[in-house]
Amino acid sequence: MILTAASIMLAATALISGAVSVLFWQRRALTGGIPLTFLMVAIAGWALVAALEAAVVNLDAKIVWSQLEYLGSGTAMTCYLFFALRRAGLRTRTGSKRALVLWLLPVINFSLALTNRWHGQLWTGYDPSPIGINQIIYGHGPAFFVMVAALYVYALLGSILLIRTT
Repeated sequence: MILTAASIMLAATALISGAVSVLFWQRRALTGGIPLTFLMVAIAGWALVAALEAAVVNLDAKIVWSQLEYLGSGTAMTCYLFFALRRAGLRTRTGSKRALVLWLLPVINFSLALTNRWHGQLWTGYDPSPIGINQIIYGHGPAFFVMVAALYVYALLGSILLIRTT
């Protein structure tokens, strides 16, 4: 492991997000407080794992940490959408069909990352960065673009809901 500017900034992001999640948990009774808390926890976890991916040198270790990042990215976007739904006054029970459907995206996303070595639909290959820093460039397959588009739809829907409620 080597400390890079990216790994230090991502670790700081994880610490700040973790601290903010504690503050939000103390205010969880406010409308949207619980999903907002979980959003910050997801961001903290995502940033921590990304920091580890940025710090490790070994390609196999980078891939493992990158796979785990997909858990955080999908979870964060889903929590953001749940926060926006709650702030907009649209209650979604945890076990409802709508909630389960919304959780399918991060589950599929994470599953694709974990099984990529067998299908190559998320990443098609890995190349070292041409500028000599401790990074790799991921070749993206079709599943990557579908998942990114779906996550952007979550972000867009959440943003529209939040704009409409202000």
